[in-house]
Amino acid sequence: MKTTFLSALAVFAGLTGQASAQSAGTDWSGFYAGGGFATGVSNLSVAELSAVGPTNGELGESDLDQFFVFAGYTWDFGTFTLGGELQFFDSSPSGLAGVATFSSQICPFGPSCADASVFSTIDPTFRLRAIGGYEVGDNTLVMGALGIARADVTYNGIVVTATSAGGGRSQSFRPSPPIATESGSIDGISLGFGVEHRVADGFSIRAFVNHDIYNSFTVANPATATQTNGGNSATATVTDFIDYTTTTLEVGIVFRF
Repeated sequence: MKTTFLSALAVFAGLTGQASAQSAGTDWSGFYAGGGFATGVSNLSVAELSAVGPTNGELGESDLDQFFVFAGYTWDFGTFTLGGELQFFDSSPSGLAGVATFSSQICPFGPSCADASVFSTIDPTFRLRAIGGYEVGDNTLVMGALGIARADVTYNGIVVTATSAGGGRSQSFRPSPPIATESGSIDGISLGFGVEHRVADGFSIRAFVNHDIYNSFTVANPATATQTNGGNSATATVTDFIDYTTTTLEVGIVFRF
């Protein structure tokens, strides 16, 4: 065991020395930390969610905006780099929350329509990922990232709304009353692609496009709601699980030590 440990240490030391010797431009080795802002969308899907239309065409998609901080370490192997990073996000839930009541975003007044929506939010909390980079020029890295992500979710029921051409409307939501809020944490796979550019010694700016695919959230109390009015009908059924994904563009500043 001692011999194996010493051998591994020697290999690591050799790789570190080789990375320093082979560096073609900027030396990216070392610890770093920073912060930034991420904006994008969260997507929600369930086993059964339908409306006989027209509908607003945006069921299950909500804006997602969060600030974040991060820290990590990079090894520079010359043209290529490899590192690990941990990100933390502020609490800014995305989605529909609260008691399921009628709103113009779900089904507008006036035209004949039917809508079905799930009242749920997702709140990404952190990512842990490996980042590989390729140096293009002396001060720029093109990077790919792979890791795990975690988010907090809530489920507040489902709502369906149907309106007639004359503007009359009817709606129902389940569970009711009271709204039986369910919450928990879900994990997922995080994929990313980005670029970092060093603008001064120890200071960089970077941008990433991220796509996180989460495990299903299990619903303890399945529910169905149906509503019909003026020949339009909508049905929403949450049977046993809800699926979530997020797609974001993050922009940040990086301090390298």
